[in-house]
Amino acid sequence: MEPGDKYLADKGFGVHDLMALNGASLYIPPKRQSVQDQVTKDECFETMSIAKVRIQSIKQVNAWHIFDQVLPLSMHGCINQ
Repeated sequence: MEPGDKYLADKGFGVHDLMALNGASLYIPPKRQSVQDQVTKDECFETMSIAKVRIQSIKQVNAWHIFDQVLPLSMHGCINQ
């Protein structure tokens, strides 16, 4: 983790404090407090924008076939790029 890094996660990951210590950001879709609660308009748009980035990232990883094979240890320094 490096300062300025941004990470996407599913609901339930409570590691904001750890991320902040390293200068990174964690983006998690907003969650409802109870079944009766509705998300606000802003929360809905935030969820949609986070989902869009996650879907695009997953598509890129699948299209590039990066993890279809064993990666050599020599790539450990650049795999996050």
